[in-house]
Amino acid sequence: MKGRPPVPTKLKVLRGNPGHRPINHDEPQPPRTIPECPSHLAKDEREIWERVSHKLFDAGILTEVDDLSLSVFCEYFSEYRKLSDQTKKAGVFIKVKNGKETKTFVDEATGEKISKEVDRFIVQRSPVAAARDAAWAIASRILADFGMTPSSRARLKVELEQERTDSYEAYRGKKTRA
Repeated sequence: MKGRPPVPTKLKVLRGNPGHRPINHDEPQPPRTIPECPSHLAKDEREIWERVSHKLFDAGILTEVDDLSLSVFCEYFSEYRKLSDQTKKAGVFIKVKNGKETKTFVDEATGEKISKEVDRFIVQRSPVAAARDAAWAIASRILADFGMTPSSRARLKVELEQERTDSYEAYRGKKTRA
């Protein structure tokens, strides 16, 4: 399929349908539920699952078919955290040997020129930092798919459930929800 992926109808409605394109009323609507945590996730990935799945469910976004996307997010976010810890310890840049070069020195005692072959080094980005950034890129795309980044949330228009009092219900002293 070419082009941008279609925006899910629920997100399109929450955003107020900014493009005024037709809304797909036949889009499948899987039941809202917190899917069971996949058994292949490691302990730290399960902790991420528990935290994020409840937040997504409370926001009305998570359904039973989102388990694969959420598990991939948990794996990549866990990987990002591990690589981030390694980058903090080792640094973002590393010194790498890049051949040899000849340097000429002047001996201060004799005034004689001395040529010496020394290793040449360059500074480059750490492969761990590059892997960390790649893991974050994938995790952040999944976050945006679930509406969990500030920019993806900024496009949402959520109508909060407001309490209203019906005249008959007010008479009876009960409140109803709109």
